[in-house]
Amino acid sequence: MQFELIKAFAQEGPLTLVVNGDCMQRTIPNGSRLSIEPKRTYWPGDALVYKRGDGQIMCHRFLGYVPGRNGWRVMTRADNTDRSDALVDTESVLGKVIRVDGKSFKPNLEDRAGAVLAFYSTVLQKIAKI
Repeated sequence: MQFELIKAFAQEGPLTLVVNGDCMQRTIPNGSRLSIEPKRTYWPGDALVYKRGDGQIMCHRFLGYVPGRNGWRVMTRADNTDRSDALVDTESVLGKVIRVDGKSFKPNLEDRAGAVLAFYSTVLQKIAKI
């Protein structure tokens, strides 16, 4: 119920949340105030805010979309790890980070290219295990 309320607020305009953790430390420090906005489509490298399977709200780098049994799923990964997170449904995404501490936030080319490479690397590793 709490997530649905937060998602409804996000639909009305930019929503502000405070980071509690260091998983995105390189670009989004602990304690940062994030403004997030839902979009129809996300691009590799975007910093997404979403609800994890255990209900925790996370902010991690978007790597790409993966088809699932009930529609598209989202692959993400923290900046300070080389393992992708568990896939989440697109309905669990609140939006992408558009400002950090009041300053415009846009992933740079290195972040976008790194996300694309991480996506394909993860997919190839999964295929190799089949």
